[in-house]
Amino acid sequence: MALWTLPDTVRAAIVAFTVVTGAAGVVGITSVDAQDSTPAVECVAPDLPPGTPSAMSEEGGPPPAAEGTPEAEHDMAAMEEASPYPAEQVEVDEGTPAEADATTTVTAAVENFAGCVTAGDAEGVAALVTTNYLVAQTGSENPYDLVANFQFAPVTIEAISDVRTHEDGRVSVDVLYGGFFTPSALLHERWYFVDEAGTLKLDEAASLLYPADVVAQAELRDYEFALSQTTFPASQSIAFELTNAGTEPHEMVIAQLPEGATIEQAFNGEIPFEEINFVGVGFADPGQTGYMAVTGLEPGAYTIVCFIPSADGTPHFVKGMVGEFVVE
Repeated sequence: MALWTLPDTVRAAIVAFTVVTGAAGVVGITSVDAQDSTPAVECVAPDLPPGTPSAMSEEGGPPPAAEGTPEAEHDMAAMEEASPYPAEQVEVDEGTPAEADATTTVTAAVENFAGCVTAGDAEGVAALVTTNYLVAQTGSENPYDLVANFQFAPVTIEAISDVRTHEDGRVSVDVLYGGFFTPSALLHERWYFVDEAGTLKLDEAASLLYPADVVAQAELRDYEFALSQTTFPASQSIAFELTNAGTEPHEMVIAQLPEGATIEQAFNGEIPFEEINFVGVGFADPGQTGYMAVTGLEPGAYTIVCFIPSADGTPHFVKGMVGEFVVE
């Protein structure tokens, strides 16, 4: 999942509430505790070449290319690449544990990248990602499209571990972090970096299961949720492994609504967004698995909902994809 931009489906879910926005082991695994190594506010990044965001169409995206042209074919490939739902599972190259110098370099790259996000340096962030990552997250090769959609959020790195080198020349690192998205959200991702002209740039971020106190399974069906448990202890971190058993993409948005309120009222704007506690979100494509984790939930009931629309434009929650769990 991006650190500073969100997939359109996730963005749409959050807009229902408010306006908001997809390597440290030396022949082994070594963790770097963020409490002892808080990223500096200064962002170290190469300068972007002069440029501006792409012209936006009335629909809010880049103007479509004429059908049948090379540009149109490129746009279609970009849209497919930008989808948060991979078309199929691919075999993962687990890589080889990195040497000490690579570990130090990649650890510094992670801390610097998090520092750039925390500092709100949009151009710095855009300069520290590859074209591959830009296309995957924005559908565009233009770094200024990322700058235009950048959303500031402080990032707290909890741990950096397991730097590995890969046959394709990339290096990967497992990163545990929080603070971004919502104060309750926890993320565990494998970041892949590429060396471009002496600068390590983020090329891909793959979601991993967060090592939480409690791990629960959530089956996402057409159109309902099936949780392995619906009661959780307060003051413990909770990770959800999301398995999409349906035929459509699904997400699981967690929110705490005012007592007696319904998700329909929240979606229709009948409830002020200040009264809704947005907690987190995860998603998965049909037949795929996604992950999400949250922490610090106060006792009470929490609503889970899928806002993704079907082909007919009807949001899944309207078709019954709403559930609940309780923290006590």
